[in-house]
Amino acid sequence: EVLSEKSLNWAKEENKLTESQLKSDPRYQQSFEEALKILSSKDKITSISFYGDMVYNFWKDTKNPRGVLRRAKFVDYRAQKKPNWETVLDIDKLNVTENKKWVYKSMKCLKPEYTHCMLKLSPGGSDAAVIREFNTKEKAFVKNGFSLPVAKSGVLWLDKDTLLARYAIDKSEYSDSGYPLVVRKWKRGMKIEKAPVIFSTDKSSMAIWPYVIEDKNKKKFIFLSESVDFYNVKHWMLQNGEFKQLNLPLKGDLLGNLDHPLSFETRSEWKGTKKGTLVSFKLEDALKKDFKIKTLFVPTLSKALGSIDITKDYVIAQIKENVRDYALLYSWDKNKSTFKTTQLDLPKDGSLSITSRSEDHNAILYSYESHLTPDSQVYTEISEKNGEI
Repeated sequence: EVLSEKSLNWAKEENKLTESQLKSDPRYQQSFEEALKILSSKDKITSISFYGDMVYNFWKDTKNPRGVLRRAKFVDYRAQKKPNWETVLDIDKLNVTENKKWVYKSMKCLKPEYTHCMLKLSPGGSDAAVIREFNTKEKAFVKNGFSLPVAKSGVLWLDKDTLLARYAIDKSEYSDSGYPLVVRKWKRGMKIEKAPVIFSTDKSSMAIWPYVIEDKNKKKFIFLSESVDFYNVKHWMLQNGEFKQLNLPLKGDLLGNLDHPLSFETRSEWKGTKKGTLVSFKLEDALKKDFKIKTLFVPTLSKALGSIDITKDYVIAQIKENVRDYALLYSWDKNKSTFKTTQLDLPKDGSLSITSRSEDHNAILYSYESHLTPDSQVYTEISEKNGEI
């Protein structure tokens, strides 16, 4: 048991040994003060998440060591170096009020209003966490709302009164890695123990991860990734009340936008493609035993796929070529039933990585750095000229 008295006492004794060795070095105090100054500095890049027309940021400083969840209007964030941040939840104040040591983990909200949210808070920073319903309009936890106790669980919104919950009732529903192997359809006002199981698998798998993809008519399609192990994943889709396995290789990642064919990054040879190829296919075809795919990107000795993200209308792939990065935009041409490929006008000769993207707009936030340029943020919106924030 990680939190047992025996385990904690062992950790404390080992920490004392490590601390005494570090402090015996004459350079320790200066290094400690320099590191503390850097970590406490307010001169740091503000990472954001898009939630409709708002951006959210979780900020830590010397005044708020546990952090504050705050938000600003997206238009203000783009236009100002210091937007008017509004505090949504102060974790330090929450800890005082509830006499806890909560560590903020994440927030998942129901589109498109992003008012109904589920906050994950960990006691002390462990993987296991509580999940509690939070109203961003009221900036308060919902009384008698959805709530799960400390566990390695997860939830997903279907509508304001329904969640999909990865939650195990007893040990038989956990994997050997400690993750739930069941998904429950949880209605408001219902005890989680009474929520019906809509998917389960045996203990040979490591974990399961349900997710939802919407089409342009806001119809939700429920998918599920079943991690057999660290490297192999089964892909499932809920159809006519039951989950059906998609005929996709175990080594690969499915990416979704139902207004055009789905994208899939291969991590093994498949249908004549190389490992690391980006392909596309129709969703209905993936339920067939044999179907055709279209190739979007093929790796070479000098080119490889980096990260891939989906915005409202586009697929964006980060490409690494000879230790330099650039991004390709794939837009679906309905008339020609094919993807058009365009290279985004982003900074060159450096390292690019997607830090945030909007599911409601065609907006992406990139992190960029090079030998001559320090880490910076680059905002790009497909319909606009790129601009640096």
